[in-house]
Amino acid sequence: MIKFKMSYNKDKLTEWLGRMAAQGWAMTDYVLGFYRFEKCNPGEYIYQVDIAENLFSVSEDYQQFMEEMGVEIVCLWGPWVFLRRKASEGSFEMYTDVESSVRHYTKIKRMFQALGGIIGACLLLGIYGAVSQKRAILWGIVVTVLILMLLFLRAIVHLSRILTELNSRLGKRTSEPGGMSSVFASIMRAAGAGISMLFAFFLYSLLHELGHCIPVWICGGTVTGFYPTDLSPHMTYEGITGSLPLGLVDIAGSLLPLMAAAAILLFYKGSKKHPWLNIYLGFISGAFIFSLTAWILEPIIGGQQNSDISHFINHTGLHPAVVMLCAIIVFVLMCLLFVKKMPKLFGGIVSKKFIISIAAVAITTGAVIATLCQLFEADKLLAKGNVRYTVESSQNSMLQEEFSIEIEQPGEYVLYAECEVDRDGVIAAVVFWDEDTVYCHCTGATLFQLESLPFHLDSDSYTLSFYLLCNEEDWQEYCRITGIDASAIEDFPYQPDAPATVTGSYRLVYKRSKI
Repeated sequence: MIKFKMSYNKDKLTEWLGRMAAQGWAMTDYVLGFYRFEKCNPGEYIYQVDIAENLFSVSEDYQQFMEEMGVEIVCLWGPWVFLRRKASEGSFEMYTDVESSVRHYTKIKRMFQALGGIIGACLLLGIYGAVSQKRAILWGIVVTVLILMLLFLRAIVHLSRILTELNSRLGKRTSEPGGMSSVFASIMRAAGAGISMLFAFFLYSLLHELGHCIPVWICGGTVTGFYPTDLSPHMTYEGITGSLPLGLVDIAGSLLPLMAAAAILLFYKGSKKHPWLNIYLGFISGAFIFSLTAWILEPIIGGQQNSDISHFINHTGLHPAVVMLCAIIVFVLMCLLFVKKMPKLFGGIVSKKFIISIAAVAITTGAVIATLCQLFEADKLLAKGNVRYTVESSQNSMLQEEFSIEIEQPGEYVLYAECEVDRDGVIAAVVFWDEDTVYCHCTGATLFQLESLPFHLDSDSYTLSFYLLCNEEDWQEYCRITGIDASAIEDFPYQPDAPATVTGSYRLVYKRSKI
């Protein structure tokens, strides 16, 4: 029999397993909330739940001690250790004295605080991703993580009350905060972990975009824009041609963070005075290595046609399977290096088995999610980018920035664009067109957002143009291109003698029917 039960209360979980054993069902295995039971004689076993020092492992001394006590280790999962002993061999209790109980529940509470910090960090990153990507599915993930976070905070409050009661029996006050103070302390830990993870994210963005810049400089090109702190980090360049230089620019963004991770794993010796620095550098190196999974999954499953990976495949002409195979080899080698360095980075907090399990689960989950998105998601992002340019006060001609977009799959498309000007008196505009047809356009003063109706595109090259109109001549030229009525110029007060900066972004989405 298999039963599902989510419980963070060790005592209630022990009581539940005892009741199941009394009914003739012995627990034999546990995975992610699913308990497996087999028939046994009613009341044959007595169960206890313990917390291990490490994740997914216990020491040899612990195993030997349990064997001497006639206790069987049923299974391990995360920090949980499920134990049982034959009822015929007598009672089975653990941590019967108050002091050992205090140490035991303190260990459980700290474990929940650490996991709560990680979940809180994931919550902050999820909110950041949902705001920047503007996708409903990400908000669903945020809500799920928030519910899990609340469950952890509830467990921490419960454990704080238990510790307060136990310490009162010892005639001393606990140094651990209790009640809402414990919740606040846990929230602060989660915020600290979240800020650390966000810093790691920005550090990765900085190294990623800097990695793109290095081959541009080496190959004699010019970096025209560098925006590692934007919601969608990016850089722009010019003067680079040829498949090899362009391929180097595409792949260097992922190589530089990977080289930084390798440097940490090879040369960092660990710090006894600052253990959190070890853990943080371990997290950074692990996150940088994990970014390689995109190079494993996207070449086969498919993804954004405007990504570094798709550009690298198009520029170099390599088969996607070759790219994936090379990425797997590098990923495995980096994981082996990471596992070897783990004792110094994490100080035995997590085991090698745990890291390997997490990596396997993450890759499998990523592959499943990516496949489901390909099969069931109605919209597919074809191209996206950011816009930033400035017109000087002496420049009165129409300024524009153009993007060439290649359409390989005919079908219905929707353009999303937004543009903001930092002063009044100029007009921002966007046009999506080819030599024969203007498919959509939009104008606005200071700020505008465009969401076009679906329009059909054939396999061809199209142009997306952003304009900054500073005077009447610019407006007349824009009206000629788009075919709109030039009399609307009366609605806009021009100030042609002041500088202005335009910032914006665009997304071109392919609309397809759900399978």
